[in-house]
Amino acid sequence: MIFTEENFSLLLQKDIGTFVKFDNNGLLIGPGESIPEYVNRLKILGNNINEFNDELAEKNSIEFLNISFRKESIIPDEMFNRANDRIQKLYDIKIDWVPGFFSDHKMGLLFAGCAIYSFEDFFAIFIVRSAFRRKEKWLIYSRTELIAHELCHIAHIGFNVKDYEEYFAYQTAPSLFRRLIGGALRSTLDTYMILAAVGLLFLAQIVNVSFRSPMEWHAFPMPLVIGLTLATLIFISGRYVYSLYLFSRAKRCLSMSFDVRNVMPILFRCSLEEIKEIAGLDNIELMKNWMGRKKEDEIRWQILIRKYCQKEL
Repeated sequence: MIFTEENFSLLLQKDIGTFVKFDNNGLLIGPGESIPEYVNRLKILGNNINEFNDELAEKNSIEFLNISFRKESIIPDEMFNRANDRIQKLYDIKIDWVPGFFSDHKMGLLFAGCAIYSFEDFFAIFIVRSAFRRKEKWLIYSRTELIAHELCHIAHIGFNVKDYEEYFAYQTAPSLFRRLIGGALRSTLDTYMILAAVGLLFLAQIVNVSFRSPMEWHAFPMPLVIGLTLATLIFISGRYVYSLYLFSRAKRCLSMSFDVRNVMPILFRCSLEEIKEIAGLDNIELMKNWMGRKKEDEIRWQILIRKYCQKEL
């Protein structure tokens, strides 16, 4: 296990090689997170995982968040490995420390799986539907994509990049359509907004057909309802297109100082503010000066430069 007192001591001594080791394991230091805060988070996480595994080994089952998990329901390593291969190619991380189980507990009809987080004690557990024990595909879902998608979220526990969180996770999809469109909805609020707008339009149409004459179907309040629906769709789509534009600029600017293969791993480790700033660094001198300041301010950028910089800064 990587969660050892020796490694924690090396982190406190600012040993970059040890930071790189944790980074490779998807244990990323968050933007603005101090080294003592980061080490404390890792210690809590390591203790929780050890306690979880010890109790599971002793009792063959364990209760977590009112869900019972049994030892025979553990997701096999080879399934995790296929998902890790995908995120390793994308973001240069491999996460092998998250407990994962097959379970159908309180899963809805179309629910395939999720990662459950506890931010209070820095713990995460992965759950996928039992149907995936026997097959790679279930309905519209792919087991490998689902696991890889959620592992991306787990790696981002220390980050706050709501604008791109789902975009990063959906890049694990084999479908070009999902990679392009998947990140448009950033939160459950976005989903509720669209459902409310479309639902209101549907309800208005029912009222039209049931209670109003055909001559009144396009009279008030229909223009207002249609306008609200279109405004919601245009707002969410326009915001997403602008986010993709900024992200594309950031990728292009980073490629001046880093190998193209390393651009996505670096952006995965950036804050939202950093992505926006990088998008404006359109020449090598600006990039060099900006990275020099970041390297002085945060050990996170010392890690990134150590791992990925192919050109002199």
